[in-house]
Parts: sequence; structure tokens; C-alpha cells
Amino acid sequence: MKILVLDDQPEIREIISDIVQLNYDEIQIDEAEDFDQAMCLASKNKYNILLVDINLGAKSGMDFIQETRLNEGENKNTPIFVITGSSKTFETEIEKYDNILLFSKVDGIESLTSNLAKVLEV
Repeated sequence: MKILVLDDQPEIREIISDIVQLNYDEIQIDEAEDFDQAMCLASKNKYNILLVDINLGAKSGMDFIQETRLNEGENKNTPIFVITGSSKTFETEIEKYDNILLFSKVDGIESLTSNLAKVLEV
């Protein structure tokens, strides 16, 4: 199984990677710090989950979601976990797409872990 973590903050990528690897030995994690790096990885790999931060800089996580869902690539229907500090801001935009779970950083790591478990056990 493979997961892509897209977040511009290295410490967030590291925390998520550590948590996933503690719970699932067999999962490979690729990390991207920006839109371009994530698109490059997504064009070359099939992922089981995409973990995407919304606020990235010039091109946002929302741009990545739109490109991924509109593109006919291997990750068009991959489950996406959207990571954001303010979940209300992007709720209506995210509702346009299927197979997306919104995760607010204020929800805590337990929420992320339990939702990851549900997707990974399918």
C-alpha cells in the first residue's frame, strides 16, 4: 500500500508518516512539499490514500484535488484526506468531489488515525 502526504510543513509530514508507520509496517509513504512535487509523484504512482494540506502557497491543496479529480490518471478515485486548520472555509468546495474526507488539525491525531484505519482496512 502507498500513501502520498502533501504538506508544506516538514514537521507535519514527519508526524503523519511516523503515525502511519507505527500502525502499518507495510505502507510506503511518499512525501511532497508542494503542488508540483505532488503532481509529479501522483502521475508516476498509484496511491491508496492522498493526504493533502489545503494551504500550500502559490498552488493550493485544492488545486491538487481539482487536478487529480479532473485528470484521468490512476489516482482519479483515490480517497483523499484533506488536512486543514479551518475546515469550514473549504467545506462547500470539497463537497463537489467524491471520496474526500475533511480532517481539521484541531480534531486531533486520534481522528486522523481512526479514519485512516477505516480506509486502509477496506
